[in-house]
Amino acid sequence: MIKAILFIFQSQVIMFYNTLFQIFFGKTDVQNMFKKLSDMRETKYSGELHNINPDADVYLFNHVSSADFYIDNYIIGGIGCYISRFLIFFLLPFTSVYGMFNNIIYFFKRNGCDNKCKLKIACENIKYKLNKKIIFYPEGTRNSTKKIIPLKRGGLYIMYNMGYSFQIINVKNKEKVINEKKMQLQNNVVCDITASDVIHASDYESFDDFYADVCKKWEECFYTPSGSSTQVEISTKENIQGCSQIYFVGAISILSVVSYMNLNLFIGLVHVLYAGMIIVSKHISTLKKEHIQSFIFYYNWFQVLLSLYMSVYGLTIFNMDNPLLLNIFDENIYIKNFILLHAFSKVVDFMDTAILITSGKPLSILHTYHHSSIGLIWFYLYNENINSAYFGAMLNSIVHTIMYFYFNYSDKLKSIKSWITRIQLTQFMILIVHPIIFIYNTENKWYNKLALSQIAYQLSMIVLFCNFYYKNYISAKLTTK
Repeated sequence: MIKAILFIFQSQVIMFYNTLFQIFFGKTDVQNMFKKLSDMRETKYSGELHNINPDADVYLFNHVSSADFYIDNYIIGGIGCYISRFLIFFLLPFTSVYGMFNNIIYFFKRNGCDNKCKLKIACENIKYKLNKKIIFYPEGTRNSTKKIIPLKRGGLYIMYNMGYSFQIINVKNKEKVINEKKMQLQNNVVCDITASDVIHASDYESFDDFYADVCKKWEECFYTPSGSSTQVEISTKENIQGCSQIYFVGAISILSVVSYMNLNLFIGLVHVLYAGMIIVSKHISTLKKEHIQSFIFYYNWFQVLLSLYMSVYGLTIFNMDNPLLLNIFDENIYIKNFILLHAFSKVVDFMDTAILITSGKPLSILHTYHHSSIGLIWFYLYNENINSAYFGAMLNSIVHTIMYFYFNYSDKLKSIKSWITRIQLTQFMILIVHPIIFIYNTENKWYNKLALSQIAYQLSMIVLFCNFYYKNYISAKLTTK
C-alpha cells in the first residue's frame, strides 16, 4: 500500500516538474513522459503492436486501472487524448495540468441532460481542434475479471454518427501493474497487446450492425491472447514545440508577487522547487543540444551583464579607508540593496542546474551543494543586515563576470579553462582571509560566529573545487601521458 501511494506521489512530482520545464523551455514530449512512468514499474510489452493503425480516429481500450493513463497512450505513440471527468483533476492534479498543457485530457461534466451534445463537442474538439486521436473506454470495460461485460451503446452511438474509424486494442495485465483495490504494485509485468482491424463507421448501414461487429471484435480481443511471448519495443520520438511566453511570464509573475509580499516565503518556495528539480532530474527527458544552445548563449550574456553591473555597483560603495567595514553595524540602504540584488542573482543561477538537466549532463556534488546552499546564505545575510558581506558579493560578481563570459566562448578560450577554476579558488582563499581579519579586529561576538561559519563554508568549497581541479586538469593529464 505504501509503495502504491509513493508511486502515485512520485508520478505527480514528475508531472509537475515536466510541466515547469515545458513552461521554461517549451518542451512537450508526451510519449517519452509516459515511457518514464512505464520504466519506473519496469513494465514489458508483447503482442500485436505492429497491428496498431495510426490512422484510426478512435482507439477503444479496456479500462482496468489508473495504469491505463500512461500505458495506453504510450502504446499508440503519445498521440491520444482522453475524455475525463473533472473529478480526476482533484485526484491527480499535476497529471491533469500536464495533460491540459499537452492537449491529452479533455474535461467535461458527465452528469446532465445534454451529455450527448457535450460528448459530441468533445470528440470534435479532440479530432479537429487539438489534432489528437480519441482514447475512449466504452462503458462496461471496467472489468478485471476473466469474463466479458457487454458494452453499452451510448458513446459508441455518438461517434458512429460522426463517421469515425475505430480500432479495438486490448491490453492484458494492466491491473497487475497497479491494483487499486488491493493498493499493490508489481514490477516486470508483461502486458500482452491484441488489436483488431480498423472498423470504419461508414461501412455499416445501421448502428446496430456497427455495434454488433464492435462487440464481436471486442470479444475476440478480450478472450484471445496475441499468441506471442516475444517482448516488443515501443519506439519513441521527441516532439518539441516553441516556448510559451504566456506561461513563462505567468510563472515569473507569481514568483515576483510572492517575493514582494513575503521575501522569506519566496526564498523557501524557490529552494523547495530547486530541491524537487534535483530529486526528479533523472526522470526528466532531455532536449536536443540544438534546441537549447541559443538559450544558453543569451542566458550567459545576461549573467555577464548582471554580474558586471553588480561588480561596478560594489566598487562604487567600496571604502578605501575601511574596505571590510569593520565595526560598522548601522543599516546602509545602498549596501542592503546590493546584497539583496546579489541574493536574487543566486536564484537566477538555478537556471544553470536546469540547463545541465535538460542537456542530459550529470549533476555533481559540488554543483548541487553550492547552488542549493549559497542562495540561502545570501538571503540570510540580507535579512540580518550584515554590511561587511558586500565585499564577498563584489568579489563574487567580478569572478562571475569572467566565468560566464568564458562559458560563451569556451571553444575559443580553451587555453584559459584551468585558470577559471584557479580564479574561483583564489576567491575562496580571499574569503577565508576576510573573516580572519574580522575575528582579530572586532569585539562583536555574533560577527565572530558568522566569521567562523564563513571560514567553514569557504573551506568546504576549496576542498570540492580542489577535487574538481585534480580530476579535470591533473589526473586527466596523467592519464593521457
